[in-house]
Amino acid sequence: MASPDVGQLQVLNDLFGSAVRQFKPRSVAVLGCSTGNGFEHISPAVTERVVGVDINPSYLAILKQRFSRRLPNISLMEHDFTSASFRMEPVCMIFAALVFEYVDTDHALHNIGKHLLPGGTLIAALQLPSRESAPVTPTQYTSLEALASIMKLVDVNAFSRTCSHEGLLQVRTRKIPLKHGKVLFVGYYEKESGQQPGEKRSPLQIYDVQTQGDKKMIEMEPIGIIHTPFLELEGMPIQPAGAAGVRGTVEVFEEFRAGLKDLEGFSHIILFYFFHRSKGFKLEVIPFLDNVSRGVFATRAPKRPNPIGISVVRLDTIENSVLHVKDVDILDGTPLLDIKPYVPEFDNRQGARTGWLEHAGSKVSKQKSDDRFK
Repeated sequence: MASPDVGQLQVLNDLFGSAVRQFKPRSVAVLGCSTGNGFEHISPAVTERVVGVDINPSYLAILKQRFSRRLPNISLMEHDFTSASFRMEPVCMIFAALVFEYVDTDHALHNIGKHLLPGGTLIAALQLPSRESAPVTPTQYTSLEALASIMKLVDVNAFSRTCSHEGLLQVRTRKIPLKHGKVLFVGYYEKESGQQPGEKRSPLQIYDVQTQGDKKMIEMEPIGIIHTPFLELEGMPIQPAGAAGVRGTVEVFEEFRAGLKDLEGFSHIILFYFFHRSKGFKLEVIPFLDNVSRGVFATRAPKRPNPIGISVVRLDTIENSVLHVKDVDILDGTPLLDIKPYVPEFDNRQGARTGWLEHAGSKVSKQKSDDRFK
């Protein structure tokens, strides 16, 4: 479904590669898999089960020839994934790029919801309308031009609402510019896994502008992804003061790369990010450094109404759109919201009081996180 003339194949290849590196799924299904674009990024040591679904048997035969030896755990299905008869063992991640334009979206998302494990992720790529280019760009590939009559662009807001109805919560979106004025919308949706008693859903777990009663949601678009050695919440440092020397990288999406100009002159930066693994919030919590219940706004706990985290890290180098940093206390795969330079004259306050942390703060370098804020 992707046109080589607008560079979609490489963009989707990179997108899938980034997804398997970020989420490290134990099982993944690719809907509309074609001949396996991007399958070279799958590590059989990490992903134990791979499912490719397509209606074209010729494509599946090529895919099998290309990857069956490298991915012995691969399963190929010649099937319409929107059909009521479609059956697949549920997976941790489903990747579906440029396929919703050719199917019944409601049926497709209903089936996806049934075949995604609780807490699993759907990554969907949709083509946005363009004033500069027709939905299907004229090309030498006549098979692609033949699709123009059946292609129907998908309204992304309606798509996200249907996802929510199916229990797939939008947690992140991004837009990727292509050639000829085309743009891809990429949405990341997590299947609900249930909330703990006493918790409320955080408003920033949906990144779209919506009105719910008298409340308006806030649209936020991550500008990158943070990569660190910490794959699980348990056992990681709770503040940069406890992560001395820990290295990480901050991958800034290409469309925001120009914003990094002049940042190399600063020794430290402030990272603002989304606590993507924190479900819901509580207004009183027992923080890591205490055994007494405290108001969440008097703590750095991740279970917040708007789950935004901040960390001051040391900036080593910048290579293209990748920042190499130290003293990182952040979970791998965390969505990045913003970067600001740390300026002592702006950010250091002499004589500041630290409330209940006055005596507990000295323990921060040794304190590790546990599972209390899952």
